[in-house]
Amino acid sequence: MMKSLVLIVALTCVLPTASMAQRYTVYGKAGVSGPYTRIGLGQGLSGPVCGPPNFNCSSQSSAVASVPTLPTMAAINSTGYAYSSPTDFFYPSSGKGNCYTALSDSTQRGGVSLHASLSGGGGNLTSDINGLYRAGTDENGSLFYYHVHYDVNGCMQMDSDMSKTSPSGGTGAGFSFSRVTAGRVYKVSPKDGTHTGLYQEDLSGTSTITVTRTLLFDYNNCPGVDGTLTTQGGNGNLNVDYLDRFYSTSLNFPPATNGQDGAHWVFVWDRTTNSCATYYTGVVQNTENPANGNIWTWCTGNCSQHGSNPAPLALNTQCDPLGYGVHNTIGITNGLYMNISGKCINGAAGQTTVWRYGQNELRSCHTALNNCGGHGANGFSTFWQVNNNISHRSVTDLTTWNVIHALPPNGIDQHGGTQWIGAANDTNPWLT
Repeated sequence: MMKSLVLIVALTCVLPTASMAQRYTVYGKAGVSGPYTRIGLGQGLSGPVCGPPNFNCSSQSSAVASVPTLPTMAAINSTGYAYSSPTDFFYPSSGKGNCYTALSDSTQRGGVSLHASLSGGGGNLTSDINGLYRAGTDENGSLFYYHVHYDVNGCMQMDSDMSKTSPSGGTGAGFSFSRVTAGRVYKVSPKDGTHTGLYQEDLSGTSTITVTRTLLFDYNNCPGVDGTLTTQGGNGNLNVDYLDRFYSTSLNFPPATNGQDGAHWVFVWDRTTNSCATYYTGVVQNTENPANGNIWTWCTGNCSQHGSNPAPLALNTQCDPLGYGVHNTIGITNGLYMNISGKCINGAAGQTTVWRYGQNELRSCHTALNNCGGHGANGFSTFWQVNNNISHRSVTDLTTWNVIHALPPNGIDQHGGTQWIGAANDTNPWLT
């Protein structure tokens, strides 16, 4: 997904007071200083519903915000920040504008461009549940952590620099903070460790961050997959449900083409039962997948082709029989479904295919027929997408949708996820 075209940021702070700010998503083109378009998204499918957790409803109004003079940092570990005009959807409690915080200076990470939030192949949750540990990536694919606090006006302040990288170099691919435990991160990477392993990384410290790493599961044990390949050409998002029970991603094994749109394997691991289920999006009965099927139900142990090798649950022909490559995935946080972006039907781009974990249940949402796009954000049982407009629909009914807002004049390209926990994702979303 193209980071260079569009920048999407949520210009709000996270503080545990009920009288704090409304939530907005702010859209703008990368490299352009402004103006940016604000779109309020505080509405569920059945109408406006406000909080929990602890925030007022956003309006559905739109407005234009000018970006202030960007802050500078005197040195690493010092914080620079600036407020926009108080008229730019300010915090009622402070009377100030939105706070822009400098996360780094030009001396950090060798001058490589940094990303405060993650795009394709990144994370759906870029902060821990307390909003104190955060993460970013750079153009080299490194994943790094930092710690923050908030001043009396709700402005984020840096406690550490961005020098602490995930062990073995890390990567932005396949990453999410826990939705349950503070200071906990989950990660899968083609560049380090077992290359197919799901890791838990626990963070401690403020000015200096220590990372303690544990291998939870290896996706090479999932049913259908070869199971002996020790390299893979890239994985997509790591999606974690609201209970930290289900962990889904897509992996790219040879002989498939490396990189985005090349992966054919979609996996979900159930932490409670230590079992895995698989959906294969490519052509069946070939070198990569010799089985006459493309969906495997839950299996425990080494269930690969070189393990117990269970028979597929089904051969589902919902999508083009020639198969398709996965552009990326994003999980529905109720732990039942995931959205898979790829050219499922007739090679048309911008489609979403919904798979119910471990079951023979696939539904496709076509760009032209159903106003679906390949980019968007998922909630607890609904999701938001950008196509002809910004729309909102239930995961169980892809043919019906509500238009949240028309597209801004210059268009947008949404990559990201909902940042809140549980059903609040649907009733009062904060999208990034």
